[in-house]
Formats: sequence, structure tokens, C-alpha cells
Amino acid sequence: MTEIEGQSEYEGTAQKETKTEIQLDELKNIDTIAQALGGQKKAFQKIAAKIVRILHRSVLDFDTTISSDNIVQLLLYLNSGINFSVSEGLVATELLSRFINKQTERGRHALKNNNIGTMLVCLTLITLKTCRDKVAKNSFFAYQFSMQTSILNLSEVAFLKLMDFDLWVEEHDFWKIFQEVANEQVDNKVQNSTVGA
Repeated sequence: MTEIEGQSEYEGTAQKETKTEIQLDELKNIDTIAQALGGQKKAFQKIAAKIVRILHRSVLDFDTTISSDNIVQLLLYLNSGINFSVSEGLVATELLSRFINKQTERGRHALKNNNIGTMLVCLTLITLKTCRDKVAKNSFFAYQFSMQTSILNLSEVAFLKLMDFDLWVEEHDFWKIFQEVANEQVDNKVQNSTVGA
């Protein structure tokens, strides 16, 4: 074995160790973000409260059957099924806020009581596609939420067009939404109803 070959093997090992450290650090950061918001359940409760506040301000005749508790249950379901993280919840909240702002700028109201569920599934799907390298196919999500895949595909395209394909969340935007979510007051009724979840 030559000296160069020996260096290549060593460098390859060092790179593998570095990649492992980075992956562990990324996992620690995710846990740190959840912990900074009071733990995973509390973080999801705060994210849900922020999402409901955004929807309440922007959907005409907002149906109050869509509650923070419903959104918390959705987030916990996503977490248990596909490991949806608090960080991804924050990105989703930022994307929802942008979606609403773009609608308002255009004088449009594409979001209505009868399509909030579809929009939330699209928001989840698009968030995952933005944050992850590998995501389940749309048909998986359609099956999970009892939707037709074709409807989900069309809804995703419509969502992306309304967003002008502006999906990248800059670091300062992430920390801004983090702070807004951190300041959300969580209803005690919601806290108590999801403690066993």
C-alpha cells in the first residue's frame, strides 16, 4: 500500500466520523428546539395555537370546529407516523403564514372552511419535501388522510402556484416564527386534553 492510498483510507474514515457527528448534532438541535418550547408536546400545542390564530384571522367565517386540539392531534399523528419534527412544524407555520400573506396581497381568499383539511395535508407534504431528502409519495399521504391522490396532486400544484414556489425559509424567518410560537399562550384545556396523547 502506498502512502497516498493510506491517506485516502484515513481521510475516508475521518469524513465518515465527521458526517456522523453532524447528523448527531442535527438531532440534538431538533431536540433543543423542542426543549426550548417546553418539550415536544408543548411545542406542538404552541404551533397548533399559532396555526389556528393564523387561520382564524384569514378564513372568512372561520369554522370553530377546527381547534388547537384538532391541530395538536394532527401534529402528534404526523410525529408518530412519519417522525414529523417540531422544526418541521415551525417551517410549516412559516409557509402557512406566507400563503395567507400572498392571498391577502392579491385580494384572494383561496382558503375556506371546506378546504382547510386538504390545505393542511398539502402544507405537511410541501414542508416535508422542503425539509427532507426523502419523502413518501403523495399516494401515501392521500391514503393516510382518505383523499384521492389526484385531488392531492392538484391541490399541491395550486398551493405551490399561489406561493409563487417561494418555499425556502431563511434562518432569520425560522427564528422569527420560533419566537412567535414561543410567545403563544396555550389554552389549559388543550394542554390537559393532549397530556395522555
